[in-house]
Amino acid sequence: MRFPHHSWPKAAGQSTTAAAVALTLTHKAHEVVAERFDDGPRNKEGPSFPGCEVVVADTDRVGLGIAIVSIAAGFGAGVTTGRVAAHLVEEDFARVAAEARPRAAGPLAFGGAGRPEEARHKMPVTQSQPSLGPSDALVTIVEWCELYGERCRASDRLLTAALARHPLELRRVFRHVAEHSHDAELTHELACLAEESGKFWPLRERLSLLDAAPALPELRDHARAVGLSETAIDRALERREHAGDLAIDRSFAESFGVRRVPVIYVNGRRLEGPLDADALDALIQDELDHARDLVTSGAPRDRIYAEIIKQAAWSADQLHSM
Repeated sequence: MRFPHHSWPKAAGQSTTAAAVALTLTHKAHEVVAERFDDGPRNKEGPSFPGCEVVVADTDRVGLGIAIVSIAAGFGAGVTTGRVAAHLVEEDFARVAAEARPRAAGPLAFGGAGRPEEARHKMPVTQSQPSLGPSDALVTIVEWCELYGERCRASDRLLTAALARHPLELRRVFRHVAEHSHDAELTHELACLAEESGKFWPLRERLSLLDAAPALPELRDHARAVGLSETAIDRALERREHAGDLAIDRSFAESFGVRRVPVIYVNGRRLEGPLDADALDALIQDELDHARDLVTSGAPRDRIYAEIIKQAAWSADQLHSM
C-alpha cells in the first residue's frame, strides 16, 4: 500500500521522486511501529515485522516525527536526500525496538529446555517481499542479492537445491541490494513490479543469466517476456513507484552489515564465508532441529520464525553489543 504520490504537484528536478521515496518510507514506518511486530498488520496490505511488541504510546510520536523529517527531506532535495530519510527510518526502528515491551522470552515460554542463542539478526519478512515455500515453514532463508552476475547465479543454484530438498520446511525470501547505478535501480524497479504480478521469479531467472545490469531496451524486453504490460512498465519507470521499497531494503542491508552480496541468513543466522552447500545444509539442519523442538514444546508452527528471532538484534552494532 503506497501513497498516491503521482497525484502530488510536480516539483522541479528530482524532488518528485525524492518526495515519493519519503512518503513511501513514512507510510511503511508508521505501519511498522503501529503494530505488534510479531502479530502482523491489521491491514493486510501492510508489512509484518516479527519480533517484539511496541508500546502504543510511541506510535504517533515516532510516526509523526518520521513524517515531518521524511517529507521535508524529500521535497527539499533530490533522491539522495530521500535515501537519507531511509536511514532515519531504520534508526527509529532500532530505537523503538530497544524501548519495546518484551513478551515471554524465547523457547522457555513453550516449556522447552532452551539453548544458548547463536548470533541472530531480527531479519524482517513482509508480505510484499518475493518468497518461495510455505509461510509456516520451520526455517526462513533471507537472501540479500543482486539480480544478475555469477555470484547471483551461484546463490540461486544453492538455494534452489536447498528448497528442493526441504520443500515443506523451508521458505526463501529475497531482499533487494541494488548497485548505485541508474541501470541497476531500474532493473530492481521492474523486479518489484514483477512481484506484484507474481512474476518476480521468472524475471529473476532471466536476469540472472546476465553479467551486468541490462540497458533499458534490453530490460524492457525481459519484462515483456515474463508478461508485464508495456503500460505497467512505462508507469513504473516514470513514477519510480518502488523507489521507497528499494531504499528501505538498502538501509536495512547497511544496518545488518550487508556490503558484498549475496548474503544469506537462515532464521536470522548469517551464513559466513563463501557460498558452500555443506555449510548451508548444516545450518539448515541445526535450525530445523531447533524449530522442531519449539513445535514439540507447544509453539504454533506459523509463529516459529517470529519466536526464533524475537530476542535477535536489529543491527550489526546492536548484535556486537549484546
